[in-house]
Amino acid sequence: MQRSNTKWILPLATLVGLTMGGCKKDKDVSPAPGGGGGTPITSQIALSFDFRKGTEPFALGGTVVDADGRLVRITKLRFFLSGIEAENDEGEVIGDYEGVYILADASSDAEFALGTISGNHVHQLHFNLGVDSATNHTDMTTFTEPPLNDPTATWMWNQDFGYKFIDIEGDFDADNNGTVDPGEGSFQAHIAGDDLLTPGHAHVHADLVAGGTFVAPIVVDVEGLFSGVQMTGAMHMDLLGTTPRTTQIMLNLAAGIDGPE
Repeated sequence: MQRSNTKWILPLATLVGLTMGGCKKDKDVSPAPGGGGGTPITSQIALSFDFRKGTEPFALGGTVVDADGRLVRITKLRFFLSGIEAENDEGEVIGDYEGVYILADASSDAEFALGTISGNHVHQLHFNLGVDSATNHTDMTTFTEPPLNDPTATWMWNQDFGYKFIDIEGDFDADNNGTVDPGEGSFQAHIAGDDLLTPGHAHVHADLVAGGTFVAPIVVDVEGLFSGVQMTGAMHMDLLGTTPRTTQIMLNLAAGIDGPE
């Protein structure tokens, strides 16, 4: 994936002498419990999302291909992240954001605050795509903040399925003539169901700075989103619950998410 810039939001006093390092440590310094040499410090961490198609930026209305090489135009793409943890180089958890739920949206460049992180270096983030079962089956009207109180993020007419882990809409080249004509092959993939909770991770590699906020750049490569998925006859069929199509799309999304490396 193409490298993107790591973003920091820092107090003015910390800008002097600031350096960003990789994951290599000075051999003369023993690693602290927080990873990276020295005394662990406390920072804040947030996430941003960079949607791409391979090495190129991706915008809604763009196309990818399915298993048969048919063009698929994506006009809506949202997905849930939950169960987020930050790890250092030693695999120790230096930030646990179990109660944070994020609804990433390809139409938005919003940043999402996670909370406090304590260490010297963050190596990677682990998370789940989707929503844990307990939350997934809690009455959404009991939630007062987004995204869990957003009715458009749920199967409102069938609460048994809970939240839409992935919400994709668009159309595809149903007649396979190399173009997607208006209204041709319209589909809605509102993928939901406890069994589809899918693990993912992203390498972000950054030294932490006391008092600052590290905005971890999460790259979402949609190029392979419909890899192994035949869209013919999809429409609403086979796009809910645990089916070969929904499982494959969840796995494809997870495989397309990483850091800027």
